[in-house]
Amino acid sequence: MRTEFVYGRGVSPFYRPAALAVRSGSPWMTKLVLTRTDDGYRLDNPTPYYVTLVDLKAKRGRSADIAPRTLAPRSSTRMVSPTLQVPVLTYIDDYGARPELTFSCHGSVCHVSQS
Repeated sequence: MRTEFVYGRGVSPFYRPAALAVRSGSPWMTKLVLTRTDDGYRLDNPTPYYVTLVDLKAKRGRSADIAPRTLAPRSSTRMVSPTLQVPVLTYIDDYGARPELTFSCHGSVCHVSQS
């Protein structure tokens, strides 16, 4: 069992069961998949982790102005957005940071870029 404390505007205890330990060789967030839809995107989360989404934007552009949301494990959500040439998704990690995931699209399916 491992307990972490994140300091910032307050103290937030964070617990993740050993069965859900994040392995450095296989980052879970690279498994997220965006699929283009008629009115935006569907984000599929095939992982056992919750994902807190805060922004969707073009790599060199404005935000799509999505409402922040938490995506449950093994679920999906729809986001209304214009079509983005290179979608960039911002999420909140375990430490409160806001990393960005850049996606590469082939047809209507977009995967996290490995660059």
